[in-house]
Amino acid sequence: MSGAGRDAIGDFVQKFAGGITHGTLYFKDHPRVREMAEQTLAALRDHFATGAAGGSATTLFLGVARGRLVADGRPLIGALLAARRLVEFLKRLRSGGFLIKASVDADQFRSLFAFGHELGGEVPTLDDARRMLAERGIVAIELSPPFGQPGWLGVPMGGGGEEVAEDPEEPSATVTCVQQLHDGVEIAHAAVAQGRVPDIAGLQAVVERVRGHLVTDLPRALELSHYADYDHFVVGHSVRVGLFALLVARSLGLEQARADEVLCASLLHDVGKARVPASLLYRRGPLSEDERRQMELHAEDGAELLAASPGATALTLEVVLSHHVRQDGRGYPTLPASIPPTLWGPLLYVVDVFEALTAARPHQARRTPKRAYEILAADRGGSRPDALALFARAIGLHPAGGHVRLSTGELGRVVGATARFDRPRVEKTHDAAGRPLAHERGAKADVELDLSAPKWEEVAVADYSTEPFEGADPGESETPVEPATTP
Repeated sequence: MSGAGRDAIGDFVQKFAGGITHGTLYFKDHPRVREMAEQTLAALRDHFATGAAGGSATTLFLGVARGRLVADGRPLIGALLAARRLVEFLKRLRSGGFLIKASVDADQFRSLFAFGHELGGEVPTLDDARRMLAERGIVAIELSPPFGQPGWLGVPMGGGGEEVAEDPEEPSATVTCVQQLHDGVEIAHAAVAQGRVPDIAGLQAVVERVRGHLVTDLPRALELSHYADYDHFVVGHSVRVGLFALLVARSLGLEQARADEVLCASLLHDVGKARVPASLLYRRGPLSEDERRQMELHAEDGAELLAASPGATALTLEVVLSHHVRQDGRGYPTLPASIPPTLWGPLLYVVDVFEALTAARPHQARRTPKRAYEILAADRGGSRPDALALFARAIGLHPAGGHVRLSTGELGRVVGATARFDRPRVEKTHDAAGRPLAHERGAKADVELDLSAPKWEEVAVADYSTEPFEGADPGESETPVEPATTP
């Protein structure tokens, strides 16, 4: 498969999984479900135009073999959340994959996505699932038996496709942790979109459930929470803002209960955006004044709904209301006197802008952390200086979870900041020749580097990316953004 073909299938998988998510959360005629069905069809057509066989393929098989997501016999790498949702959906259908024909249309995708909303648990049999799809007019998407059973519709593994590893490892606890945070934010946003009060207590329970994994491996959680596609940026942004805020809370030595509260409030900071039309959220061009005012209502809308929840705290309401409040008074909205200001409102302003600038967004290219700090520092009326300083000390120039190329040519990932802003702690992953480094658990002295220590004074970070360097593009843009706030 060509590089263009791999990119096209990856885009299709993301759109397809996003459609299943939206269909589960909303309903068939919801604008977001309609939009995802159109985008999924467009991505499928791109795949057929640029994929295998010089564009002559008329079907695509997407399924699960030996625990791995595969497309036409080839294992798909990455897209953890997308893979999980597809695997879970297939399990509920008692199926091992979808054989999707080129004759499929957007209405059939929409009906399939909405089917996830209608399903309770698993269907009794695969034949039942097939019958239910046919009753809904889904005739160009055929369900396959599970891998290894008679009638498997996918490419025979090892006979035309890349071999899929036997006995794959179960997802790590940290992967599951990030997935649960993502799901918790999605559930809260879905409640707001449907006019219901978000279940703060439910999200707090998620936070308490994953707390242990975040304590032991927050850098890995930050790495896994990176999102590269626009369609997940609202929820993905909230998860990363929450994890960055938790990192700051830990650097301040907050007790566990307060740190949990900071994480939960930060995860909910953009919940009001669930009331914003998708046409505005995903707009790639500038907004009109009326559209911008409509977008800016999300802070008050979110706080209004959260205030009706028994789990709402003063910190939650402050974070939701004030994460767009600038120090020069040009932000929004005006805070009511009933919300006593703390440091967390100004801190969330910094975290929100920093994450937005360093991530893929519909309206701007991704910036490097260095460029994001420059923009924040130059916009003197935006950030409160003490809040920006606290964030910089906790995060450093190279945020945890990112990938670095060292001056030695070796590759690694950042596992934490140090007292020196530009000298992080790094765990090496590859030698200078690009070979993966193997090391025993508990014996990492040769691969863990504290670049602030005199021992490593001659080693520096030569490059930083949110993605692994093999084929990754950091997406740097030197175009200034003034002011630094984002909708």
